[in-house]
Amino acid sequence: MEKIQEENKKLLRSVTELQHEVRQLKEQLAEKDEQLSRSTKRRQIRTVAHMDTLTQLNQARADLTVSQDRCADLEEKLRSGTNDSHQSPEHRDHVELSKKEEALELQFSEKEKQMEAWMRQRLIGVQEEFQRKLLEEKEKDQREMREREEKLRQQLERGMREERDDCLKKQLTTLIESWQTEAQRWRKHQSELEEKLHEQETLRKQQEEERKQETERFLPRATPAALVVFHSTCQPLPPHQANSTHLSAPLQLIPDLPVFILPASPVPQETCLLPVSDHALCLRGSSYNLLPGFDSCAWPRLVCRSPLIGTSALPPGSGPLPSAVPPRVNQFPSPNPKPRGSFWATGLKKTVS
Repeated sequence: MEKIQEENKKLLRSVTELQHEVRQLKEQLAEKDEQLSRSTKRRQIRTVAHMDTLTQLNQARADLTVSQDRCADLEEKLRSGTNDSHQSPEHRDHVELSKKEEALELQFSEKEKQMEAWMRQRLIGVQEEFQRKLLEEKEKDQREMREREEKLRQQLERGMREERDDCLKKQLTTLIESWQTEAQRWRKHQSELEEKLHEQETLRKQQEEERKQETERFLPRATPAALVVFHSTCQPLPPHQANSTHLSAPLQLIPDLPVFILPASPVPQETCLLPVSDHALCLRGSSYNLLPGFDSCAWPRLVCRSPLIGTSALPPGSGPLPSAVPPRVNQFPSPNPKPRGSFWATGLKKTVS
């Protein structure tokens, strides 16, 4: 806003300067008009003076004619008086002088007429020349005024265009800078998020490594005393499994040891040594069964459930074993699963406790 106000102030300043120049030009034009009016007044005064001289000349001519008439009358009287007397040489000289005077008067009148005609033509020519020069000066002044106004208008438009371009450039630069700062902020935020994700990934990998190490460390301790065979605590085998070579003797349940689970079929399969946990798990088909909700701390006796062995290993009054609940299998496993509630982690924790 401050920049826009400064630009508006600059524009107002330039407009005031242009108005001042226009005012000066108008004053100059007014001065020219005054000069022109003064010259026209002088011309009119000169014309009036010339007309006065012409009137005076006419008046003098009229007076001259009157005096000539008087002289003629006097000559007539003198001639009439001399007719009565003798004609003398003085009279002849007087007559000749009067004739010469008349001739001179005629010449003077002709010259006067010529001079008047010449003065009239000269006055008309001077007036026409003055009118022509006046029109030329007026056209020249108007042309100069138009040129100056056009130049001032072009300068004003150029200045306003430059100021508008500067304003738009400044706004564009500020917008670019704001976008660049916003982009830098977003890049910084993205890098921080990537660093956090990387740290979480490394922490998860470290936790997985630690859990694997704990599992590898605690698993060999649970394997040695898994099987103890004796004949007194288990029921006899069914007739269709009596001749089986897979099991040579019943199993003995030893307290405070991991659960030993055997497959239901006589076919040799892999065995698992699993600790007792709070989860019901079924691995490799229905032959691996765990008790849901079983706690080894509350009931420190291991239970072996198998079709080969009945429920004689349960404590008295416990009733039949509950059915095992198969686990839920995720059809779309995630690429980086989090080890939450796995049977290794929970079992190892309960075993350690």
